[in-house]
Parts: sequence; C-alpha cells; structure tokens
Amino acid sequence: MNKYKIAYYKNDFTSVKSVIKDKINFSLFITLSILLFSSCRKETENADFFLEYPLEFTIQTGANPILTHVFTWSVPSSWNNFLSQNNLSNSDISSIRPVSIYITTPFNSPINYDFVEEAKVRIYNPNDASSKQTIGEIYFEPTNRDIDLYLLPGLSDCNKYVMLPQFKIDLNLRFREIIRTNTNHRMFIKFGVFKK
Repeated sequence: MNKYKIAYYKNDFTSVKSVIKDKINFSLFITLSILLFSSCRKETENADFFLEYPLEFTIQTGANPILTHVFTWSVPSSWNNFLSQNNLSNSDISSIRPVSIYITTPFNSPINYDFVEEAKVRIYNPNDASSKQTIGEIYFEPTNRDIDLYLLPGLSDCNKYVMLPQFKIDLNLRFREIIRTNTNHRMFIKFGVFKK
C-alpha cells in the first residue's frame, strides 16, 4: 500500500498542496538519511579501533503489537583490557561512537524482519537509568525479503558509558503483528574508537 494517496478535489487546491508538501518532505527525509549514512560510513573508515558487542535475545510467542517490548543487557565493556592491549589511556581517546547496529539470527538462519515496525537501542549507566542515550533506531518499511535488520547508528559520543567497567543496553521493539513462534536473535553493536 502506498504511503501517500493523491487527493483530487474539484476546487480544493489546499488538500493537493498538502499532499505534494508531504511527498517533498518524505523525499527530503530519504535523501538526508542517505547522505547521513554515507558520511557515517566515511567516519567509520577513519576510526582507529573498533569494539563489538554481540547480544542474544528471544522473541516470545504471543508478543503483542500494541506494546513496546524491551530487552535489557548488562554488558561488561572490557575497556581496561582494550586500553592495555593497545598501550592506551583514557586521555588518548577523543570519542567513541556507534558505527554499526544490526539484528540477525544465530547461524544466519534466513528470517524476514517485516514483522518489526520500530526498533530503538539505548545505552546508559547502570547506576543512573535517567541517563539513557539513543545510539540507533529505525522505523522499518516492509521489504518482503530475508535480510538482517540494520538500525541507523546515532552520532552521539558514548565515552562516558563505554569507558565504564559495565554499561547497560536497552532494545525497544514494536511489532506489526502478534508473534506466532519463539525465535532467537542476536544483535551486534559496533563502536568506533577515535584517538586524539
């Protein structure tokens, strides 16, 4: 089904203008998203190091599309190990930014993620849940293809979280339909570490 429907009115140019304006705004949003994604890819290539965290979860049978389903992990950062292995200190680091976030199935079993309507990932300090910061999100358009679910990574600096011994990650999912069977999934979050 098309996102926008052209409305025809005999003498009502306001409605037609509104529809055209919506189409232009949507096209502009898509263009800016592509430009942002390509600039993020260039920045990703310039990162000095990468840290990747795989996180597993199960979507349960009967999960309701009316609710937002939240999956939470306490993630050991291994930050001190990273510093010692690379002969670095915190003062050598300028920023840590998310560069890639995607959801797939264990062993790359084919799955169609069209049942996901919205996904958002947030990072925060385990001792301060009010400090949640969005690091990736997507409002998913159905594709009818078996593909991994890629989120758009945010541009925010995550130094104050990744440098902790442990940080927390929330994944918020909303579904288009009631889930009919249990499925196992794995989310990979990759951070780019940039030196001064």
